[in-house]
Amino acid sequence: MKLAIVPRFAAGLWDSNELSQQEKQEATVLAMRMGRFAPMNRERTLWYDAKHTVEHLGIAVPQQLEEVAPVLGWPARSVDDLAERTTLDGFVTPGDTWASSGLDAVWSDNRLPLLASMVHTSAYKYAVSFAGAIRGGNDEPDVLTPAYSATTSTGRWDPIRGRLSSFLTITGKNTFGLVTGFALFTPEAMIKCTHVDGKWRVDRRVHNVGRVPVVPFVHNPSVEWEFGTSRITRPVISITQRAVRTLLRMEVSAEFYSSPQRAVLGADEGDFVDSATGQMKTGWEVTIGKLLALSRDDEGNIPTVQQFQQATMQPHMDMIRSDAALFSGETGIPVDTLGVIHDNPSSASGVDARYKKLNAGAEKAIKGFEGSWADLMRLAVMVRDDDARAADDLSQMSANFRRPHEPTVGEASDAMVKQVAAIPWLAESTVTLRRLGYTKAEIDELLSDKRRAQAGTLVSSLRQTAEAAAADPAVAAVAVARGGE
Repeated sequence: MKLAIVPRFAAGLWDSNELSQQEKQEATVLAMRMGRFAPMNRERTLWYDAKHTVEHLGIAVPQQLEEVAPVLGWPARSVDDLAERTTLDGFVTPGDTWASSGLDAVWSDNRLPLLASMVHTSAYKYAVSFAGAIRGGNDEPDVLTPAYSATTSTGRWDPIRGRLSSFLTITGKNTFGLVTGFALFTPEAMIKCTHVDGKWRVDRRVHNVGRVPVVPFVHNPSVEWEFGTSRITRPVISITQRAVRTLLRMEVSAEFYSSPQRAVLGADEGDFVDSATGQMKTGWEVTIGKLLALSRDDEGNIPTVQQFQQATMQPHMDMIRSDAALFSGETGIPVDTLGVIHDNPSSASGVDARYKKLNAGAEKAIKGFEGSWADLMRLAVMVRDDDARAADDLSQMSANFRRPHEPTVGEASDAMVKQVAAIPWLAESTVTLRRLGYTKAEIDELLSDKRRAQAGTLVSSLRQTAEAAAADPAVAAVAVARGGE
């Protein structure tokens, strides 16, 4: 069992009178919680980056070749392949509350599509990630939504209210590993502490949100683990370790058996001496030599040369396929996408079936992320207006994600044509455009073009009416009468 790595604060923090005793205790508790999961998160980082050292069994690989370090990116695939199917594509609100609340500015100012991609990837990697809403400073947007990693942040979960009751993020460390900066979020304030010139400086920013302005994004939460579980599980790590060792054995076998092994019976030592230097030829020179000249022995017999059967890589490849199948069963990633040729190419329906488990996992994750993103947007409005009631009109807002399994254009179009034929008014809804695969930006541009075209048609109609009225006074009278109606 790995020991916890508890973050240590630079000296003098507890002597500060600007932090209450309760705030000091809360910071300590959260730091200890962070230290509890630090070794596990560190290990997941190494596996994701393919930098983890694999333990050798010391049997099949010579000690001098154990430093050969093949790498395998399967743990990263377990995270990235699911993250690619979790794409935030805007928010849906009844009426026009999205634009009237200024959330379109929050979307663009904070580059939420990019932020969402980072938040989702971090949540899959470490089980949870966080995003907050804070007021911007000079020359910054009115509200910022920074992301926080579980490697440097943690919070206390309130199961009754279903939100964080406190949150701590470390913002700086010195060369000795001591914490020199952190921010503590409470329902009343954001407290930023910085160690400068041997003293702690506290910047307390009180807010009127009435809750901690930070939202967790949790992958696969449960009653036992409120902050979820990582995609880089123990089975994923174990399977990857075994596959890496198999790759190493393949590498060693290739070095030893890339050239056929020979045995010479009845040869004399002088047959392996370099006539130019008088020294014994190396094993490599004998192996790659195109011509091997051997003389008869004292009895006139000719030495015989035998060649051993060349080793095959097939047993190693079979084991790699076995490991890939186990990894696929654990993560839902198809075997043939792991760089291993497993079977014959499948039909289109077969391809969809292979991704069924992965898509189901993405849909489950999206259900949890939808509420977190909507909650963050409501927090952004409350922080911007410094009012806990400012987001009351956004209670029905929900986040919109692209579907994990995108049908082809033909399939989507055919399905929507049938639905619109049965329910004609669906043609006027933006839901139809989303189902056809258009992104939020594309939908906004299409609606803008539609309004522009309608305005142009109206202007053209009015111009024609005016020209007709000028030519015929009777038409003018009819037009005036209709205008009065």
